[in-house]
Amino acid sequence: MNIGVATTTAQIVANVVGTVKAARELAKDTGNHELKKKIGYAYEGLIDLRERLFALDEENQQLKSELAKKAEIDGPVPPYGYCFDKRNPDSPLCPKCFQAKESCVSFMGPAQEWNRGVRRDCRICGLTIYEKEMDLSPRAR
Repeated sequence: MNIGVATTTAQIVANVVGTVKAARELAKDTGNHELKKKIGYAYEGLIDLRERLFALDEENQQLKSELAKKAEIDGPVPPYGYCFDKRNPDSPLCPKCFQAKESCVSFMGPAQEWNRGVRRDCRICGLTIYEKEMDLSPRAR
């Protein structure tokens, strides 16, 4: 929901709340208790609706923010499942951390030679990805 729509919707709800509040004040002068009760219920319902509207707007803004952050990410890219932050395209993100339920942006460490292979480690979760498998065959001396 953009600011213009939120403001318009909030204004509509505020106007309806004001109208029901005025009706409630007018109903005080009448002896019709059922009318007073119904107007009171309507007023309470509108107050609840207004609170829910603001909560939904806040949630919507948060989701838009999360989508904007995800738009800055490319991936996952085969064969290792790396994702890349468009602002730092030379450093892969840890696929385990990034794709977790509580997504976290964690860069993999630099590529390291390891037992005649190449690997990267995540500094947060410890995931190791071998970009070139280790060569465990006996070395000639």
